[in-house]
Amino acid sequence: MTDLKIIKAKKKFRALWVYAQDGNARVKERFWRAEDVAYATCETCGGSTIQIVQLV
Repeated sequence: MTDLKIIKAKKKFRALWVYAQDGNARVKERFWRAEDVAYATCETCGGSTIQIVQLV
């Protein structure tokens, strides 16, 4: 694996944003999955927001 450097990680618009440098495809896939999970997780209770998103 190459040297991975996290440039920035932040929360914006109910989503996790990770900016990284020198990650391989496996690392990038894990970041994308984490971003998807964060987007579908309630910030207050930690529960799923999938039902809420589908209703809107």
